[in-house]
Amino acid sequence: MDAKELVDELFRLDEGIRWVGVSDQQGNILQNTQRPEVESLTDKATDELTLHVFPTIMGLLWGRLVGTGIGDLKSIVVAYGRLYLMAFYVDELLVVLTFELKGIPNVLDKMNERFGVGFARLPQ
Repeated sequence: MDAKELVDELFRLDEGIRWVGVSDQQGNILQNTQRPEVESLTDKATDELTLHVFPTIMGLLWGRLVGTGIGDLKSIVVAYGRLYLMAFYVDELLVVLTFELKGIPNVLDKMNERFGVGFARLPQ
């Protein structure tokens, strides 16, 4: 899948998604895109650092340290005071995105339905 097309699809999927970054397994940034009408809560250097380190976080820290008996790591969601950060794989691409706090049921349901990121349906 093309990284630019993936970003466009994610922004269409839910309006609560604020920012989408896409990197390859080596941490090379393929896309780093803020939704145009939404003000960024971080600077560009923080976004880039996030995209550089998440392949290590997903693969080494949380993927391997937990062990293989529970299955492959599908996604990570981190809650901050003002937003959620989510990371997951689409084929060989690592997608990291942020979304509004109020959007968690909708965004997680949509990500699971479209990409199979590993979340059961959340109670409403």
